[in-house]
Amino acid sequence: MTLEEQISQLDLSTYPIQDVERIISSIGPFGLEVYPVQKGSTMQRVLPVSANDNIDSVSRLSYNPCPKKYGRANVPRSPMFYGCFDIPNINKTANEMIVSFFEGRAFRSEMAIFSKWIVKETLHVGCIIHPSIFPGTTNKFLITLKNLYVLLLKENRYRYPHLDKALKQVCEQFSKRFSDNNDYNYLFTALFSQKLIAERHFDGILYPSVQTGGDVCMNIALTKDAADMKITFMKARKSSIYIDANGEYNTSPLQRAVSQDGKTLIWSDMMGK
Repeated sequence: MTLEEQISQLDLSTYPIQDVERIISSIGPFGLEVYPVQKGSTMQRVLPVSANDNIDSVSRLSYNPCPKKYGRANVPRSPMFYGCFDIPNINKTANEMIVSFFEGRAFRSEMAIFSKWIVKETLHVGCIIHPSIFPGTTNKFLITLKNLYVLLLKENRYRYPHLDKALKQVCEQFSKRFSDNNDYNYLFTALFSQKLIAERHFDGILYPSVQTGGDVCMNIALTKDAADMKITFMKARKSSIYIDANGEYNTSPLQRAVSQDGKTLIWSDMMGK
């Protein structure tokens, strides 16, 4: 029975945690790339806000300190820093548009704060990537990672003949798009991520953006410790989110923020600039 078949037999709305953990334990060994996110690399994070929200600290822009629901890579009360990894040679504004599209649509927000973060110590993240997922992607970075995985697989195909099949099924779960906001949809990916990170001592995971079909954006989810110790805040921008004449999500800058002490945000107007 495939992984998908096993999961489809469960009523996820009842939060069958033990059953999902049993399925995860039965997967066995699988091949996985470890990508080193080098010092100086950057990533962006978005926080949907309203006009009345007073965001005056850097911590408010970082991870939720006590999440109540399951996410793509987190379980309740287990913080994860979710961001959009800035791919080299890709226009940074394009990444912002992708993130704003996802967050604006998910939260029906009319305003968001985009924060930029820089890596100050190399991050080691597991790549949830398989060549069969998003086969038509134009994301050159994702294509490179897929090609590296193929080389990894060739080197280990005799020693671990089932590596590829297992990872393919895992990646299929991570590439699912859901039409509702029920957190139980993420039971498998959340519990899998937590087990993977704990057992292999990763700083987090890297996976293609489901919302863009693998194009442009790569998502990164970091543990609380990695976010606290290995990345630091650079700057932020508050923007309005609107739908343009073509029906596409777009942004208009309102304010920018910096921090001199790494804790307090100092805002200044950007309108008309």
